Amino acid sequence: MTVRISLPDEQTRDRFSDLDVDSVVWDFSGPPPADGPPLDLAVRPYVLTGDLSVLDAHRVRAVQAQSLGYDDAIGNVPDGITWCNAVGVHEGATAEIALGLVLSAQRDLDRYARAMTTGTWEKTWTPGLIGLTVLLVGHG
Repeated sequence: MTVRISLPDEQTRDRFSDLDVDSVVWDFSGPPPADGPPLDLAVRPYVLTGDLSVLDAHRVRAVQAQSLGYDDAIGNVPDGITWCNAVGVHEGATAEIALGLVLSAQRDLDRYARAMTTGTWEKTWTPGLIGLTVLLVGHG
């Protein structure tokens, strides 16, 4: 039995062309493809687009979101369709961005970047993070 999936665009489909699956392009902008067997998995576009009301449990068995959340899925995904979110995909990159922003803010890197564009050298001291306690708010 061949697994049938939909991917949100041709570029994504091309990236997975080496998989032994039957793939079609579907971006959730209209009903799921009516030709062929039902989709075993429909990968939702990364940017939260596409109306979930187009989902049909007779044509789609599961939806793979490309984000962690499921707020917009609550009450909008028909019974019989499994909603899969992307837990484990974005946490590392998000942590890196958070660390970069904290260091940038603490060390005033934006000020130095602006000064660099004018060739200005500002001799200033900024506090570091060594020895400080960091509070992580909003985890989870």
